[in-house]
Amino acid sequence: MRKKLLERRTLSLEETSKEFEKWRKSKSKQCPIPEEHWKASVNLFPAHTITEISRALRLSYVDLKNRIEQKVSTDTVATSTPGFIEIGAIKSQMESEWVMELEDKNGSRMKLSFKGKKEFSLVEMARAFWSRGR
Repeated sequence: MRKKLLERRTLSLEETSKEFEKWRKSKSKQCPIPEEHWKASVNLFPAHTITEISRALRLSYVDLKNRIEQKVSTDTVATSTPGFIEIGAIKSQMESEWVMELEDKNGSRMKLSFKGKKEFSLVEMARAFWSRGR
């Protein structure tokens, strides 16, 4: 099959079949099918079923199916691979909630509840509570 013809447009099933026949008449025995012929065959799917393509082009159904599956899986991976995902906006919406309960040796209790970003040290709050009255 002429590479320039393939690069310009996708061939129909009939055109691809004619190109295969030209190649079969000109090839020597036991010559593998050229890659551009396989590409043209694979490109006929999904406009035609694997059975239609393999029969019209006299190709192995299994070989054609494997090549089509490989192309479909490669195309799927290429389109479904996500790019960079920034999660910073999600993090800022999630506020933390804190509850701190303190009790000293005299039985005095203090409970602090707060939401969001804390602007103070929990350790310093606890020290201040426990050291009062000394």
